[in-house]
Amino acid sequence: MQFKKPLVFLFSCFFFFMLSAQEGKLIPPKKLLKDFDLLTSIIEAHPAPYRHISEKELKALIDSTRNLLNEPMEALRFFKLTCPIYSAIKDGHTSMSMPAPWMKKYLKENGMFPYKIYITEETRMYIIDNRGQDSTIAMGAEILALNAVPTAAFIKNISSYISYEQEIFRNTVIENRFDLYLLLHFGEATEINLDYLSDAEHSHVVKYISAKKWLEELDAEEELRRKRIAIGQPYQYTKIRDDVGLLKIYSFAIYNQNKYDGFLRKMFRQIRKDGVQSLIIDVRGNTGGYPKTVSDLLHCVSERYFKTMARSEMKVSESYQEFFSNMIPSRNLSYSGIQFLSGRHSIDINALFTKEVDSFITEESKFNEPPEETYNEFTGDLYLLTDRRSFSASSSFAATFRCYQLGLIIGSETGGTKIFHANSMYKKLPHSGIYCGMATTRLYTACFYEEDEGIKPDLEVKPTVQELVAKRDAVLDYTLRVINKVKKMRKE
Repeated sequence: MQFKKPLVFLFSCFFFFMLSAQEGKLIPPKKLLKDFDLLTSIIEAHPAPYRHISEKELKALIDSTRNLLNEPMEALRFFKLTCPIYSAIKDGHTSMSMPAPWMKKYLKENGMFPYKIYITEETRMYIIDNRGQDSTIAMGAEILALNAVPTAAFIKNISSYISYEQEIFRNTVIENRFDLYLLLHFGEATEINLDYLSDAEHSHVVKYISAKKWLEELDAEEELRRKRIAIGQPYQYTKIRDDVGLLKIYSFAIYNQNKYDGFLRKMFRQIRKDGVQSLIIDVRGNTGGYPKTVSDLLHCVSERYFKTMARSEMKVSESYQEFFSNMIPSRNLSYSGIQFLSGRHSIDINALFTKEVDSFITEESKFNEPPEETYNEFTGDLYLLTDRRSFSASSSFAATFRCYQLGLIIGSETGGTKIFHANSMYKKLPHSGIYCGMATTRLYTACFYEEDEGIKPDLEVKPTVQELVAKRDAVLDYTLRVINKVKKMRKE
């Protein structure tokens, strides 16, 4: 039996949201324990589950949590009790998620927090946009407390529900899923009291707005980003000056390879036609995708040999074997005959089923990318924009960009780390409907072997709260000034 397409390994793109949970229903303890056994059983698939918490400590956490599942409860409470187990592993690709229909129903019934927030590296929280009608709180105000809970204490509490390697990425997750964390901490509500600092300290009861209204008030850039991702074409090229082009890659999770290839051909033909000498590639806010997408882009801007990843170590586990067995009609098949290996970035199914459990399948050569001749290959100056939202395939792209000195990286440190875990397998818990993602592979980005560090920019530029409120793109503005300076120096 032969599969027509290779099964490409996945970088985290947050795909947990598909089917509905048993909304509002009490789940009996017997069923809760079955879900619990499933979510804990797949931890063995992780390459390094005890790097941040000892095996003894994790086992104690699992046992103490199990003891709490002795009465009927709703899916949300089960989620609150069990989520800290996964977050203790401290891996952004290992996480649990409430199903999207459940969250959509809650937001429809209760509304949404009307402000867009920004959390600094010092865990200070600011309001940077208002999507409601109440203009009592000035934009740029600092939130000091939520329902009398100091902001720092609130963030510390909800961190146990978040899977992350770096706090800078955790802050981004909080910003993007703020309504969920308000729900987890304060329970179901339609309003919240904020203590905030503007010209002086104030207090104000903020009423939630409808989800429809919230979506209608998205700024133009966020609306474009959502639209491009929704239609499966998360990329856009624009000429922003006579000799400067801007390529935005909102996600590397691109499912239609033919459309993407066509876009790259058309774009670089247009870049040549436009006379672009400086190309800015923007991966801010890009939380990952496929390495094949990364390599296709790099071939268009580099004539050199490169590696999209230095090394991968996939753990052999019974859980991962079972995951693939469920995709294959018969366990009696010869796995060596299944063509999951035809792509440059694929999973060695044969090795997974033939190597000893708890061993590792190490790979380096499959990430090698020899030079490829492409039409209208770009040979000008390259600039890469990154921020703390750049994660997984996006941060590994930055690592390759830095490793082979393809240009300048401008912005801030990536939320994704130099060494990370990915290739997650996903399980839907049958009784609660909760989704669990467990990383199975340890990945080393090109040229880097440090733990728990992101890719730092050559030129660091962080927007201020005032710039975020004004919707001014300080990083892009700075990059354009750098380009002007480079051009001036060359003339001299």
